[in-house]
Amino acid sequence: MTESEAVAALKTALEKYLEGEFESCESDGEGGFLVRPKEAPVFVRPVEQDGSTLVRIWTVPNAGVEVDGELAQYLIKENASLTFGMFELDEKTASVRFAHTLLGDFLNRDELLGAVHGMAAFAHRHERWVEERFGGGGDKGGGSAG
Repeated sequence: MTESEAVAALKTALEKYLEGEFESCESDGEGGFLVRPKEAPVFVRPVEQDGSTLVRIWTVPNAGVEVDGELAQYLIKENASLTFGMFELDEKTASVRFAHTLLGDFLNRDELLGAVHGMAAFAHRHERWVEERFGGGGDKGGGSAG
C-alpha cells in the first residue's frame, strides 16, 4: 500500500523535526522513525485515518512482562489518572507500551518534540515499578509494532 501525499508530507516534516533534535533518527522499518532520547527509545509514525493525518508516538518501557489480570488492572487504573498518553498491553509480545497520538494536520515542531521527550521521561519513571511487580525490562529498541 502506498502512502498518501498527506502522509508523505507529514513524514518529511517529522524527519526534519526529529533529525534536528536527536543524534539518531532511524527508520523503524514500517514507515516511521525510532529516536533515542536518553531515557528510553521512542517510535514516531505518521498514519492516515478517516481523511486526516495523525502522529502515533509510543515507547516500550517493559517487554517480557507477565501478562495477567493484575497488570491489566494496574494499567487501567493508571490510564484513568492520565491526561497525556495511555498505557497499552500487547499480549502477543508480552509488552507494555506507553502511547499518545497527535493531530498530524496541525502538527508543529514544539508539540512533537515535547510529546516525544515527555513519553520517554514518563516511560523511564514507570519502567522500574512495572518491572518489579510484573517482570520484564525496558525495551531498548525493539517493540516496533504499533
